[in-house]
Amino acid sequence: MDVVYVNDDFGRRRSHHDEILDIALDGPQADLVEPVRPDADSLFVVKARHSIFFQTPLEYLLGQLGVGRLVLCGQVTEQCVLHSALDAHIRHVPTVVAPTPWRTSTGTSRTPRCG
Repeated sequence: MDVVYVNDDFGRRRSHHDEILDIALDGPQADLVEPVRPDADSLFVVKARHSIFFQTPLEYLLGQLGVGRLVLCGQVTEQCVLHSALDAHIRHVPTVVAPTPWRTSTGTSRTPRCG
């Protein structure tokens, strides 16, 4: 399975992988970042808005990789994951939102239940 990390640039308008990762690891939710930390060879896309598709090369990259299903997981489900899932839907990309622990935009921790 191909994993593509997509992260915002925290309004800094810089797209250097290591700098963005360092900011995330130094932030208040580093405990969510550390377990899924990308390595130097990971595919990495920088976004400026909520959706992973908005003005990014992700749609092209998914096509090049031959991705048939998108599995989304993220920290703020009601913002970035939601917008990304909706954008995937209008692009006819089959999408699943992974049932992983997440936090709301207000910082409340939650673990969704399936079934």
